[in-house]
Amino acid sequence: MVDIIRIWKGTVGAALEIISGEDLVTGVSAVALYVQKPSGAIDTWTPDSITSTTLTNCIINYATNTDDLDEGGVYVIQPNVTRTDGSIWYLEPVMWKIWDDYEVPGAG
Repeated sequence: MVDIIRIWKGTVGAALEIISGEDLVTGVSAVALYVQKPSGAIDTWTPDSITSTTLTNCIINYATNTDDLDEGGVYVIQPNVTRTDGSIWYLEPVMWKIWDDYEVPGAG
């Protein structure tokens, strides 16, 4: 679960970087982030950029917008890759804890 820096509900501009371990440049026509919010609602986020560090290691970069983080709880984010041949790959999902209003980390 991603929780290196605590992010609270409603934050705009929070940086999300997902290391894919896959080549997301060669033969790729689109990359999307499928997001399941804590309530179960589904959203789709379009990455701001794809950074290629090596042919088999790319980073998906996204900065949150208004209404992206409108719920406190755990978000499940799964990259979806559409290849130029029409095939679709789902990469391993990540979990991102978003803190709710007035939630105190470590309080039990």
